[in-house]
Amino acid sequence: MVLTPAAVRSAAGLLLLVGLLLPACRPDAPSPSERLAPGHSGTTTADGPVELSGRTMGTTWSVLLLPSGQLDKAQLTQRVQRLLDELEQVFSHYRPDSELSHLNRSPEGMVVSEHMARVVACALRINQQSDGALDVTVAPLVRLWGFGPQPAGTLPPSPEQLRQARRRVGSRWLRLELEASGAWYVRKLRPELTLDLSAVAKGYAVDCVCRLLDRAGVRHYLVGIGGEYRCRGRHPRGRPWRIGLEVPHVAATGAVYQQVGLPSGWAVATSGTYRQRRGKAHHLIDPRTGRPASHPTVAVTVLAPACMEADAWATALLVLGAGQGLPLARQRRLAAVFVRRRGSAWKVLTTEQFDHLARSAPAPR
Repeated sequence: MVLTPAAVRSAAGLLLLVGLLLPACRPDAPSPSERLAPGHSGTTTADGPVELSGRTMGTTWSVLLLPSGQLDKAQLTQRVQRLLDELEQVFSHYRPDSELSHLNRSPEGMVVSEHMARVVACALRINQQSDGALDVTVAPLVRLWGFGPQPAGTLPPSPEQLRQARRRVGSRWLRLELEASGAWYVRKLRPELTLDLSAVAKGYAVDCVCRLLDRAGVRHYLVGIGGEYRCRGRHPRGRPWRIGLEVPHVAATGAVYQQVGLPSGWAVATSGTYRQRRGKAHHLIDPRTGRPASHPTVAVTVLAPACMEADAWATALLVLGAGQGLPLARQRRLAAVFVRRRGSAWKVLTTEQFDHLARSAPAPR
């Protein structure tokens, strides 16, 4: 039996059915000071899963965990929420006082936090590996098409507006440098460069929550923010964490397209073009053309050992579409699923790495 499966719709329209599952991969034991303080108020001893939840980054977060002893649920919820509030203050492009907003206003760049440095480093690496499909400097184009913090003008934008916006986009004008003092500096080679880290930040936040739980001595959990998830450990009866993927056109039937076992410590992220639209334009902007991606691929799901990687690659591969993205995913040995729609016909394409994980998932009971 699966304990209380959670059904969560991602922005792409794929359904993630999450049950409790997989072999444990225990990290090094934390010191006694890093373990959860039992406290008095709110401390419980639970035999089954405990759920925590809240809001962050314009969406919801959740933690489903299996405590091994006493647990102060209120205290742990507060710790997770404080961490996520801190990260939102770093990465929000809606808050004028966020670290990202300060960086975007700085003409040359500035010293940044370790959180910012980690996310920018990942974005720059995958920008190169994806031939520019992931580009966190795409903010001017996102705003131009009406998906930024400010209201858009007339849509679609004119060719001259596109030309001007594209001049302000390009990760080749962005540098991450380690100074002699040990501080990280994000350098902008063009003063008008602005960043939008939404394709990476939620996945990174999931990884940060997982590290918090690891340090706190929690060994079995599932962490989710929006449509991004990462797990560790196993169900008490030894089953892995599983995800069930539904193709959008059969979502109303409740039929799972495929069950996949998530190895302990692995993550899953989905990117899609179903929900966020302005008229006929969707939110996924191809930085190479300046326009919304126009291929028939409508959703990509990626499984990876870190949620930041899965999040970034899901966006990059969706920008590329199955035509270019599937060969790249196979070349880089990514576990990925592409959903493609042509008229009323749907097709699901997978990599060999995804198929291997799918074959390893135990049969549902």
